[in-house]
Amino acid sequence: MSPICPSTHMPINRSRGFTLVELAIVLVVIGLLIGIGVSMIGPLTKRAKLIETREAVKQAKEAVLGYAVKNGYLPADLETAGARKLDAWGRDILLYRASEIDASPENACGVTATSMVVRECTSSDCSTYNTKSNIAFIVYSIGEDANGAGTGASSPFYVRIQGSPYTDAGNNYEYDDVVLYVSLDEIRTGMGCPQPLAVSSPAALTEGEEDSFYSYSMAAIGGKPPYTWNTGTQPGSGIALNSSGLISGVINVNSASSTGELTTCTGSISVTTSVTDTAGSAAVPYNGTIPVRPKPLTITTQTLPAGTENAAYSATLSGSGGRSSYTWTLTAGSLPPGLNLSSGGVISGTVSNDANTTGEQYNFTVQLSDTCTTVSKSFTITISDDDSPVTNMPICTLTANPDSITPGLTSTLTWSINNGPADGSFSPTSGTCTSFTGSSGGNCTTAALAATTTFTLTVTNAQGTSNCSATVYVGPPTTIPPSCTLQASPNPVSIGNPTTLIWNISNGPADGSFSPTSGGCTTFSNSYGGNCATANISSNTTFQLTVSNANGNGLCATTVYTGISGVCTVPSITNSSLPNGRSGLAYTSTTLSGSGGVLPYTWSWTGNPPGLTLNTSTGVISGTPTTPGVYTPTVTLTDSCPTGQQTTNRNYTIAIGRYDTYNVRNLTGGSIWVRGGQYAACTLRSNNQTFGVRRVDTSSVSIYTNAACTTPASLSSVSYSTVIPVDEAGDRDGNVRINASWSLVDE
Repeated sequence: MSPICPSTHMPINRSRGFTLVELAIVLVVIGLLIGIGVSMIGPLTKRAKLIETREAVKQAKEAVLGYAVKNGYLPADLETAGARKLDAWGRDILLYRASEIDASPENACGVTATSMVVRECTSSDCSTYNTKSNIAFIVYSIGEDANGAGTGASSPFYVRIQGSPYTDAGNNYEYDDVVLYVSLDEIRTGMGCPQPLAVSSPAALTEGEEDSFYSYSMAAIGGKPPYTWNTGTQPGSGIALNSSGLISGVINVNSASSTGELTTCTGSISVTTSVTDTAGSAAVPYNGTIPVRPKPLTITTQTLPAGTENAAYSATLSGSGGRSSYTWTLTAGSLPPGLNLSSGGVISGTVSNDANTTGEQYNFTVQLSDTCTTVSKSFTITISDDDSPVTNMPICTLTANPDSITPGLTSTLTWSINNGPADGSFSPTSGTCTSFTGSSGGNCTTAALAATTTFTLTVTNAQGTSNCSATVYVGPPTTIPPSCTLQASPNPVSIGNPTTLIWNISNGPADGSFSPTSGGCTTFSNSYGGNCATANISSNTTFQLTVSNANGNGLCATTVYTGISGVCTVPSITNSSLPNGRSGLAYTSTTLSGSGGVLPYTWSWTGNPPGLTLNTSTGVISGTPTTPGVYTPTVTLTDSCPTGQQTTNRNYTIAIGRYDTYNVRNLTGGSIWVRGGQYAACTLRSNNQTFGVRRVDTSSVSIYTNAACTTPASLSSVSYSTVIPVDEAGDRDGNVRINASWSLVDE
């Protein structure tokens, strides 16, 4: 029998098309997709045109800016600048230029302001806006609606909120202009122009004192030093301005007097000048004043002459300083009977015979007023009986006004004579103070005095001879050592340029010496005040001035700061980052440091982690953080620039992790056992299992490979001696994993 071959079952292949239902579903889906696509074509096209227009306007702005930086003035049009002219809608991109720099030969470095203004609207109706002044040019596209009235065609231009409504010629629009603009400062900065030349001296200069030495150096900033000051209009009233800007001299507002008096409570000297630089900047005008105060109101009469009963008496009180004229009044005590005090300060009359004993003294107080201030002084007049041997002898008094002057000035000697008239002679003779005849009172003027001088007046008539004296002090009383003040102007000064040191000496004259010596600032002699020019200064320099005379020594100092173009450099903070920390754990003490500007610095910060403090003078950050989290403090550094403090800011990130317990995860691929700290018993932790380690136990928890905790792992025990870095996610959640080397990293 032939073998029976089993039949082989072959698969049956069936071929068929879509059913009508399936075709219907496909057509519906295709229709939906086509509908969605058609509806999106419009918005996508509009967005693409907007992006293209923004790029075109940006390219136009950069092309115009580059042209201006290269040439110093603006191009006539976008084609000249090499910029694209059309936006995505095929319309011209508009360019409007500030007239001050709109063409050659204008030079932006010689222009400090423009008339073009841009207003950035902060409300939809543009009723509120921020004004941007000194605009150099503006470029913009009028958008899809082709209406640029919302921005405008002349200054002020308006940059409105996109989509905000506005009306033009009765039609309503939604603002869609694409606008960019550039300020004059951006062009000047790109060209490397110096800061605009400006006068930095205030309108009211340092106050001076009548009939006293004055010194002030005008200051300017910007431009290109050195500066030259116009001396065509002198301040006058005893002082002068030189081309370096130094105003100096002996103030003399009231030329009718040399006693420090003014005719008003305060006076002033007008200063009108202008300054130019070596860069050819336009002259900057200055109009200011020097306030002038009178010398302190003082009663200069020291003593009054004695009188005699039944005899005529006359003495004149003298004062100096303050405001003229004076008014004298009796405020306490009493004059001898028969005498009166006039408002002009004359005590006169005939002393009454009151039958008192010889040598009776009358004590009283007089007040001197100049309607601005008042001063008082007590005096005594001694009255002798009329039968005294000296009854008819002429008695004189002599006063000096002022009784203290600087070298080279004069004083007025005033005398009065009781029992006069009498003849008189001075010793020494000086100026008009020589001799006189038949006088009961008068005055004379000394010559210019160089040293302290005592003048003696001898008076004589038929009844006898007597004398009196007065001393004119030239310089200070001989027992007071000199003192000084020292300042520099300008300060700060451009690197590699000189400055002027200005000194004033009280209780002078005195000799002086500078340390270090520089230029003309070396030594001087017999000075009350003056100035000298240093050599070129390349770094911050402290100058000391030692003054000395027979009465002692004095010391003063000033620091001259250097900067770029005569201004202080902006300081910078040099720390690139700050350490992270843990709550409840003392923070790693960190000192902030800076560079540039003018020392000393002042530090401050905001947004700092709670518990940390910043020392404002040393810049040291210390303390114990109290709250976990990620903080972004802003540190501010302020310098001590004498022409205006400058600040700079820098932002940091400080992560403060939890300090109570670490959550540790075993990622070794096997089982481990831990003991120590809070784990009194050997505790199993399988692969990928977590266990807590208290911060206080981090040095005592160890890791083992057996359940009895007798075989230490070949890997190190848990240790937290190093700072745990931030993980890839940038957080610090306190979770720690142990990898194959048992190091600790943040999870």
